[in-house]
Amino acid sequence: MAAATEFAIYNAQRPLLPGRQLSRSIHAPARRIARTLVCLGRQDGIPFGQLALRQVSAGVVAGRSDTQLLAFWWTNAVHLRGFLQSLNLAMAEAAGENAPKHWAAEAFVPRLLQQEKFIFDELVSYVWTHTFVPAVAASRAKPAQAALAAGVVKRSGQEAALRKWLAALESVSQQLKGLGREGHVNTLRHQVLLAVMKRMDTLIFHFLINPPSDTISEGGSSSAAASGGPFSPTPDSPTRSQDGLQQQSSVLHDPLNPNMPMLDDSMLFFTRGVLTFGTGMNLKMACTRFQQWAFGEGGMREIWANLPSQGQSLFPLLRSTSDLLMMPKDLLLEEGIRADLCDSLPLGTLVYMLNRFQPDDFSREGIPYDVLQELKSAAVAAGADDGSSPPILEVEAECTYYSPTDDMAMEKVEVGEEPGLEYDADSEDELDALGGLCVDTTAGLQPPLRFKLLHNLWSAGVPRSRRITIQRENSGAYPGARQLGL
Repeated sequence: MAAATEFAIYNAQRPLLPGRQLSRSIHAPARRIARTLVCLGRQDGIPFGQLALRQVSAGVVAGRSDTQLLAFWWTNAVHLRGFLQSLNLAMAEAAGENAPKHWAAEAFVPRLLQQEKFIFDELVSYVWTHTFVPAVAASRAKPAQAALAAGVVKRSGQEAALRKWLAALESVSQQLKGLGREGHVNTLRHQVLLAVMKRMDTLIFHFLINPPSDTISEGGSSSAAASGGPFSPTPDSPTRSQDGLQQQSSVLHDPLNPNMPMLDDSMLFFTRGVLTFGTGMNLKMACTRFQQWAFGEGGMREIWANLPSQGQSLFPLLRSTSDLLMMPKDLLLEEGIRADLCDSLPLGTLVYMLNRFQPDDFSREGIPYDVLQELKSAAVAAGADDGSSPPILEVEAECTYYSPTDDMAMEKVEVGEEPGLEYDADSEDELDALGGLCVDTTAGLQPPLRFKLLHNLWSAGVPRSRRITIQRENSGAYPGARQLGL
């Protein structure tokens, strides 16, 4: 087991043989761990698998600021899960549909799903904290910028704010593109970007519906922050390590909700806390711009059809708010329409927003009294807040993760673009090369015995040239994808 962990984990990213294709080396750890499990059998395989996953988790925690490392171990966790699930299919082909599950799949697939989710969360957290938030949040290092005027936001200010949001998204996209496209990393990139946009939706929504506190000027003044106002800087601002990025500034937080980074005034394309028909129009335009970027430069079109239906939603809070502010309010008495809105906006939040709705030049009508009272009664009857207090939002709430299907994990193995579990000549050369790193073979010394034993184990335990092939039930991706972190 020592040689297997050394080969599969400790030297996983070390190029043993120059000139080998990245498509072969990217999933070498998953291939070596799965092959060892199969060869060891249940009794020795379970302790080895537990040790291997613990070592991977420890490496992820130690290198959580290394996005390349996180992506590497995520794609290997997905690939290893696919290998183990393929063993179930092989047993079913041999013994029929009533064949028992392979012990390795039963023992480790649930843990691998958890590991995928853990690594995904770490990557989202790092990208959000070190790339996106510093681009949009107020900080002690940034000079104060003028707040947008109350009432109707000037077109030029709105356009400038939207461009800054798009620039922040582009920064995230460029960082994720640096992870490459090998293995399953392309899927990871888009899921991380989707998670960042979901947090962005929550962040903007918070500043939209909540007016600034009494100690902050309209729109959230950065000058209060500079003078040591009621903002709380983030503790331990880590250093951004990629592409020569400078040290992250101390990000300020909204005193109304310490979970929320305080937005720089120039990021607001609306007047904070002012909810009108015109605000709804601004939101509609902003969501259209954000979606155009997501499906264009953001590349979301590549995976959109592969996501489950519940994942095919961009900026649901802002879109639902736009619909609410622009619709005739008496339509809210219809339960079906109200239910559609409440998919994204809880009823108590909806009532709170209607309490703050104001007539403007686009709609001079307020909220009918009977409509507001009925909605308040419905909220209380449903056990929700009556809308008298603002909702407390969690911008860094647990991410939703859609694990790639087993078919997706094994697709390249199935078509021959990547090796399977077989112990081929290339694998043997790599093992010999690792053994040669431990001793000077040119002096006639033999490689350590542990590598010879691993060679014998693999030679006897798996075929030299056979590949396990999955019978695909559906050519589309993500049908039946597991949704984690709801």
